[in-house]
Amino acid sequence: MDQKGKKGVWNRFAIGEVAGEQIIGVWYQPKGEYERWGKAGIDRCLPLISPRPGELILDLACGFGTFTYLCAKEGAEVVGLDISEACLRGALDACSRLVAHSSYHFVLGDVTRLPFAGASFDKVVSIDGFEHFTWSQKRTLVAEAHRVLKPGGIFVVYTPNLFTKAIKVLRLNLINLALCRLNRLISTTSYLAEREPTHIGMTSPFKLRRLFKRNRFTIRFYYSTSGGKKKRSGYRALIREKLPLLRDVLNGRIAIVAARVGSAASLSTLGTRR
Repeated sequence: MDQKGKKGVWNRFAIGEVAGEQIIGVWYQPKGEYERWGKAGIDRCLPLISPRPGELILDLACGFGTFTYLCAKEGAEVVGLDISEACLRGALDACSRLVAHSSYHFVLGDVTRLPFAGASFDKVVSIDGFEHFTWSQKRTLVAEAHRVLKPGGIFVVYTPNLFTKAIKVLRLNLINLALCRLNRLISTTSYLAEREPTHIGMTSPFKLRRLFKRNRFTIRFYYSTSGGKKKRSGYRALIREKLPLLRDVLNGRIAIVAARVGSAASLSTLGTRR
């Protein structure tokens, strides 16, 4: 498999030609230059999930089972659900190489019709999954997550921010206008359809806040601070700590911890608010 570029990796993944050892190297234990985005997602989301031994966790739209594996590794009992048989076969192969079989289970299913009883899970997660669903599907997904969560349970979501894509398109259009290349002007919808065709439901923090509140969740957003070894500049501090509106607009990824109404205290025990 070509691991020197995302295009080659994704082309192989899309048709299901992926062995467990390849999934481990790209998704479970990302180390290469082109897997930095995967490692960043793990570093940011795993502390928010905070899986503990004995907890029952549902990984929605689990794909190749990255967080199914990571949570099972911490001792939780995890169910990974996805609609793709190819993804689940790869996930089962990869997980079986690394963790005890009894600590995880994969289910072929639809996130809008979860085959589980109410109040079954301590935690539900959806990491890099929300952008693959329409708004109608999101509404049903969040309602279903609320149904299957136990009292006091949390729902962790990590998804791209539509605003940052719109800003990128605006920047490109301004450059093309300055260079009189009017034929290259493009809308955000067209840009996403061309560059990220599977991301049919990218959204903003503001719409997600309304969606979760409507479905009886209390919600907290978590933001990344200065990345890696970069110094924490005054600009970063101003944007991410003093101006919440700009913070919502300029962060490339939305990270949410939502709790069922009546269990908001559980949010204070997770990670550090950013």
